[in-house]
Parts: sequence; structure tokens; C-alpha cells
Amino acid sequence: MTGAEVLVGPALKLLLMLAKEMYKINSLFEPLMKELIDMLEDFEPLIKEVEKSENSEPIQNALRGLQSKMDEGQTLMEKCSKVTRSKVLEKRKRNKELVALQKDLQRRLNLLSSYALNDLRGRNTGVAGSITVRRE
Repeated sequence: MTGAEVLVGPALKLLLMLAKEMYKINSLFEPLMKELIDMLEDFEPLIKEVEKSENSEPIQNALRGLQSKMDEGQTLMEKCSKVTRSKVLEKRKRNKELVALQKDLQRRLNLLSSYALNDLRGRNTGVAGSITVRRE
């Protein structure tokens, strides 16, 4: 691994820890936090594996975007921790932001997964395969 490579693991661990804490202390966001936690836990092995290997430029770009989005997620967790039941409009706003974060993280993680699979195929065959990205 070169010094220029991005490490997403620490950002993932921090976001996961914050989401788990939020899940425990603030029931206002319970269903969304559970979905976010499950998604992050599902992709944790992929991120660990990708970070261990020599990565192509598209993977590095995907990791940078993912890290940026996880940093935004950490800020959002902090904002969510300040929402109380009496702040209905703020809760609605944070819910929308959580849904958008989840969708964006899912998209970025799927893209990273596609790139990693393509990279692996290219190494095994000596020729890069085609990447198919589905839009939901």
C-alpha cells in the first residue's frame, strides 16, 4: 500500500460506533440507525479486503468519495444526537438527511464492490473486465 492510498476503515469504524450509540440513546431514529448499522457491518469485510490490496485509480477515487461521505455521516450523527421529541421539524429534516446518507453510502459501496470485483477479474485474467453498474 502506498502513502497516497485512502484508508476508509477508521472512518467506517467511527461512523459505525456513532450509529450504534445513537441507536441506543435516541429512539427517534431507531429504524434508520438499525438499517445504517446493518449496511455498514455488511460492507466492513469488503472495505478491509480492498484496503489490504494494491488498488487501481477508480478504486482509490471510490474510497475517497466513501470516506468523505462517512465524514459527513459522523457530522450528521452529532446533529441527530441533539434532536428531541419536541423538535418535530428538525427530526423530519434529520430523517431525510439520514435516508439520503444511507442511499449515497449504499451507492458508493456498491460501486466500490463493482470496482473491486472488476479489479480482481483483471488481475486473474490479465485483462480488465467490463463494469456494469445498476441504478436503483
